[in-house]
Amino acid sequence: MHIGIIGSFPPPEGGTTLLLKQLEEILRSFPGLNIDRVELAGGSGGPFQVVRNLFRDCVHIANAFRRNDVVTVHLSPRGALVLLPLLLMMGVFYKTPWLLRLFGGDSDIWFSDGAIKGRVCLQLVRLCPLLLVETRSLKRFFEQRGVRRCVWYPNTRVAFSEGDAANLRPRLNRCSLNLVYIGRVTETKGVFQAIEAVASLGKTASLVIFGPLECELPRELPPNVKYSGLLDSSQVTKTISNFDALLLPTFYRGEGYPGVIIEALSVGVPVISTRWRAIPELLNVRCWMLSDPGSASSLTESIGLLRQALIDEPEALAKDCVATANRFDGHVWARVFLRLCRNLSASPNYY
Repeated sequence: MHIGIIGSFPPPEGGTTLLLKQLEEILRSFPGLNIDRVELAGGSGGPFQVVRNLFRDCVHIANAFRRNDVVTVHLSPRGALVLLPLLLMMGVFYKTPWLLRLFGGDSDIWFSDGAIKGRVCLQLVRLCPLLLVETRSLKRFFEQRGVRRCVWYPNTRVAFSEGDAANLRPRLNRCSLNLVYIGRVTETKGVFQAIEAVASLGKTASLVIFGPLECELPRELPPNVKYSGLLDSSQVTKTISNFDALLLPTFYRGEGYPGVIIEALSVGVPVISTRWRAIPELLNVRCWMLSDPGSASSLTESIGLLRQALIDEPEALAKDCVATANRFDGHVWARVFLRLCRNLSASPNYY
């Protein structure tokens, strides 16, 4: 079976590019599959470069529809708005079954039916043979608007093994709760609330921040807060495992299922995040504490609650984290993806 995978791959390394690379690598390990990677050039650069990239992408997309049994397209909502008309035409012309996977958690904003553009785009989405979305709430959103072939397909990571989970040991230093933040360092990710909350706890907590700077941090950070620069994607889980908890107090509008949360859970590390968009869907009640978005005081309270949980039952908490992460195992979901592709290939013509 020939499967085309159209999307953006590393470099640069980012949540969606690494996610697509992971899926491609797992699918290539399955016998009997021929994977055709089609890397999109994107819309960066000046006007001439954007037009040139778009023309190149159109040619490569057409070739992918021509030579594969099933084509899978993995896009942000913005990218989908641009390419949907072309994808629909290619599907009709080549009679090739295809699916669209939307990354992120803000497709409901991009495809809002409150404006003419949103209604037109929703009509195009209704014509897709199959739509994959990252969160359950997005699945409900599209189904309520007449998208009949919509499947929940979450963010995934390669899961921690059960054998390793049994060997997890308590990490908590009762004198200080060691927290880590990993991600884009920007206001809407709750970085300033994290700094304020941890600063208020003094010597009872510390925070190390990793990630690209997209905003200006205070010139002098509190003594228990440290910015440690960029972190290679291959070092994320290893780094998280050296801390007591992951801190991610996000209120970013595009938040879906943050991959860093799944990575933290996979090594038995609990998470402190926010009651924001689809994040409560992701987390098991025993392995997280949720705070109010944008509230440093609520975040401080959540840190205190998690600290007590880590003292009372650290081993059970770690195992619950791993069990939750296993629900998002990349190998399991790659098999689901392959089954969806085979069902599409075997289905009657959608057009």
